[in-house]
Formats: sequence, structure tokens, C-alpha cells
Amino acid sequence: MSLKRSRIAAETPRRLKEVLVFTLLRRYWSEMVSYDGGMSLLLMDGLLLVPLIMAAFFYPIQVLIGVGAALLVAIAAYECVALWRKHHDHTHIPHARV
Repeated sequence: MSLKRSRIAAETPRRLKEVLVFTLLRRYWSEMVSYDGGMSLLLMDGLLLVPLIMAAFFYPIQVLIGVGAALLVAIAAYECVALWRKHHDHTHIPHARV
């Protein structure tokens, strides 16, 4: 099979090789990705959001304070990670050129 691929690679122009690579990657992507994953993420968000909304009917100030605190913690964590990445050196092993 590799002999056949090398012969095809030698005979075909560059654009056709790019198309072959993209179709191969698309085939691998469609086999490895579950398309119902987005709906399960929405359902999990609903499972977290519905009790919060129900609690907001009975305890609106406490829920508002809790949501605000969670939002502040999330923003602070994001900013800490952004600053950490900005000020620390990234020593990556270079990827192989294919």
C-alpha cells in the first residue's frame, strides 16, 4: 500500500494531494466524533440551571450573591491562568513536519 501511495504522491499535483489529506482527516474526524455530545452538554447545563432558577424564586438575594461570587471566582481564575501563561516561558518540543 505504501508503494501505491508513494507512486500516487509522485504523479499527482500538490492541490490534489491537499484534497486527499483533507478527505482523509475528515473521514477520521467523522468516525471519532460523536455528534450527540452537544445535546448531552445542553442537558447537563439544564440539570445545573433548573435547581438554581427554582432556588431563585425562594431565595433571590442569596442566589444572586452566589452567582456573583461564582462569576468572580471564574473571572479571577481565568485572569490568573492568562497572567501565568504570559509571564512563564513555554518550552515545547517542536512538532514533526509532515
